[in-house]
Amino acid sequence: MITVRFDRVGGKARRVSVSGHAEYSGCGQDPVCAGVSSAVQMVVNGLVEVLKLKCGVRKGENEVEVLLEDSRSENTRAGEMFLEAFRLHMELLAEKYEGTINVIVTEG
Repeated sequence: MITVRFDRVGGKARRVSVSGHAEYSGCGQDPVCAGVSSAVQMVVNGLVEVLKLKCGVRKGENEVEVLLEDSRSENTRAGEMFLEAFRLHMELLAEKYEGTINVIVTEG
């Protein structure tokens, strides 16, 4: 199962981490894994390349973590909304492909 964890601070999205495998179908053939991987890449590119926000990005074996570090930029609110849109996308995928994605939202 893929675990997608969203951490909020003061009600605002600050960090997202994604780990695991959907195990919906065979390795290299899994549309859920491909969809999640593509969406994560879009989030990173949107935050860093389009919005020009300072983000910490950590990649590991079957995991990625994105931390929105820049909380004072004029684009910070857009970055927070971008992360919320990603959360919604992950929740919709989790509904469509039950048992493949676990979305967790925490407030810290």
